Amino acid sequence: MNAVKKVLKAREMTALLFLAALFVVVGIINPAFLADSKNVANCFNDSVVYILIAVAMAFAIFIGEIDVSVGSNLGLVAAVVGTMLQDGKNWFLAFFIGILMGTVVGLINGWGVAVMKIPSLIFTLGTNGILRGLMYLQVGVEQVNSLPKEYVFLNYLRCHDDIGWGLDYPWLGQRFGINEAAHKKYLNDYFTGKWPGSGGRGELYNDDPRLGDARLCGTTASLCGLEAAVFEQDPFKVERAVACDLTLHAWMLSQSGIPVIYSGDEVGQLNDWSYKEDPGKCEDSRYIHRGDFRWELARRREDPDTRQGKQFRLLRRMEELRAAEPCFDGGADVWTEDSGSPHVLALCRRMGDRELVCLFNFSGGFVSAGVDREGAYRELMYGDRYESIRSVPLWPNGFAWLLRENT
Repeated sequence: MNAVKKVLKAREMTALLFLAALFVVVGIINPAFLADSKNVANCFNDSVVYILIAVAMAFAIFIGEIDVSVGSNLGLVAAVVGTMLQDGKNWFLAFFIGILMGTVVGLINGWGVAVMKIPSLIFTLGTNGILRGLMYLQVGVEQVNSLPKEYVFLNYLRCHDDIGWGLDYPWLGQRFGINEAAHKKYLNDYFTGKWPGSGGRGELYNDDPRLGDARLCGTTASLCGLEAAVFEQDPFKVERAVACDLTLHAWMLSQSGIPVIYSGDEVGQLNDWSYKEDPGKCEDSRYIHRGDFRWELARRREDPDTRQGKQFRLLRRMEELRAAEPCFDGGADVWTEDSGSPHVLALCRRMGDRELVCLFNFSGGFVSAGVDREGAYRELMYGDRYESIRSVPLWPNGFAWLLRENT
């Protein structure tokens, strides 16, 4: 009797009784639910993943620590494994890579907490952000790539209007717990230079503090940090900002469809702040990126030693490569793959027996990343050759267009 009382008093019994009551209530509301035993079995089967996570989390809690990155770790692994299986990869290899990815993330978290002595909440919160960012790229790009090839898009980085962050926030909130207002505020703070370490110099439009919403204005170059770098007369920051600008254009040019380059972007035109001195324009911050074309800057495109000359020459080179390479055709197969780095997005395009692997480093540091390929590949922009592209060195905010050389 004492043993029975001890079991009934256990705190775990409360959760068990609640679960049983939940089944009873659902069964009363919908009798068909309990009538089919498969429904109950499916509920328990779907809980297996969460039970495994809870058991592992219990060990962290027992030693006074916490890991808030488990959800994003699970989501990223599921996205990568699902993509591999969808692409027809061997199921054993896919599951092995999934387990390996989860293990590596766990080791990184353990190293940061145990060796670096960083509080587990802080370190795993950072890991959580990195994993989620990579997961958004993986899932979002796959949705676009799965659209019928008959669709033709106009792709651009900037246009005459503001940026409204029209993301699918209901879906993002349901899948990843993203708060719309907080996420938009972060993006706007980053690109207006309010976020620590940001070089963005945008302006807000229709700022509504009550709703916490606003739209963003600014030229591509200024949003990438070029305006701040030029003002500070920092050659290092100028190079980084130009690299960011070019990599974003390379990403745009790598998409299927018709690429559009907004007037002034070909020479890295900066914001036009003179609109504030015009009574007819000063109330509309969109004029910051609608300034007159700077023809004196256009003349500098002929000088390779100027930043305008470098941007124009490299952007023109990208356009020529895109026009000549069949893999950029709208009928090509397009998909993403795991690059081995949370900072690098790998986009693959295949047309017949030709394959192009595009790597984009969205971080400010040197990164080595790639995809699981053997054989000779040639980098189109700079001519480098690789016998394997599992680990390709990428410059900060850099990219690589790797074409397979058929022998």
